[in-house]
Amino acid sequence: MQRETTTDGEADGIERPIRRWPWAVGGLVIGFVASVVIVDLATPDEALAGASASHLFGVLGTFVVSPGFGGLAAVVAAGVAYRAAAEGRRQTERQALLSRDHDRAQAAADRLNALEDREDDRWWTMYRMVYEDAAGLGQNGVTLALEALDRRAHTDEQDSFLVVLSERLTPTDEATQEGP
Repeated sequence: MQRETTTDGEADGIERPIRRWPWAVGGLVIGFVASVVIVDLATPDEALAGASASHLFGVLGTFVVSPGFGGLAAVVAAGVAYRAAAEGRRQTERQALLSRDHDRAQAAADRLNALEDREDDRWWTMYRMVYEDAAGLGQNGVTLALEALDRRAHTDEQDSFLVVLSERLTPTDEATQEGP
C-alpha cells in the first residue's frame, strides 16, 4: 500500500505523509458528543423543557463524569498507543533493513578484499617463480613472463619490483654486443 504524501509548503521540499488519524479521532469525539447531546435534548423532560442551554451544559457535565466518557477516553488512549506502537515497529523494521544492508555491503567488501589478497598472492608467487627460474625459461619465456606480470600488477610496489626484475633479467645492449 502506497502512502499519500504532500509537501507542506516549506522551502525544503521534503514530502511528508498526510496524517489523517487526528482528524478521525476528533471526528469520533465530536460525533459521539453530538449524538449524546441530540439524544438527551430529544428526550422529553418536562422539568427542563425551557432551559436548553443550561440543560446542554448539564448533559456535558454529566457526560464528563460518566462511564461513557471514561470509555471514550480509553478508546482514544488505545488509538494513540496503537499508533505509537505501529510507528515504533516501523522504525525497528527500517533499522533492521539498514543494518542488513550494511552487513551485506560489508560482506561484499570483505569478499572483494579476499579476492584482491589472493590475486596479490598469485602475483608474488608468479614473481618468485620468474625470479628463481629465469635461467630455465630462456629469453622468450622471460619476456612472456614479464608481460604477464605487467598485466597483473596493480600496485605501485608491484610495478617497482617488476621494473627491477625486468632490468635484472633483460639483457642490455652492451651485454649483447660484448657476446661471442
